[in-house]
Amino acid sequence: MQNKLQELTEKLYQEGLVKGKAEGEEILAGARKEAAAIIEKAQAEAASIIAKAEKDASDLKAKVDSDLKMASAQCLQATKKDIENLLVGKIEAGKVSETLKDSAFVKEIIKAVLLYVAITKFKLRPILAIAISAVLGILLHLGGV
Repeated sequence: MQNKLQELTEKLYQEGLVKGKAEGEEILAGARKEAAAIIEKAQAEAASIIAKAEKDASDLKAKVDSDLKMASAQCLQATKKDIENLLVGKIEAGKVSETLKDSAFVKEIIKAVLLYVAITKFKLRPILAIAISAVLGILLHLGGV
């Protein structure tokens, strides 16, 4: 009887162990499936966020490029107008030969023309061209031209 009781206990223990192991594996499989779904959802959200950020960056770049082109065109137009006003104003105010004798006027003409060339021919950004023009003005002043 002792043997039968021990066999029965062992059998119940083994069945419980098998059943517990099966339940554990089932729970583990469910957890793995749920983890995979969470990871897949997170990856989809990350891809969506990245795509939106890339689109926003592209839109911003296009806007900045457009604004820069517009500012450059406006600067170029203003430079053309300044050259025209400078020439017309000086020519109207006196004789051409007397006007060209004025070294300050000649310096301004040289700076304005170089600024125009720097922007149009060398495609420099207006702020860089203006800086170069300012340096040129200083050099012309120091050189006594």
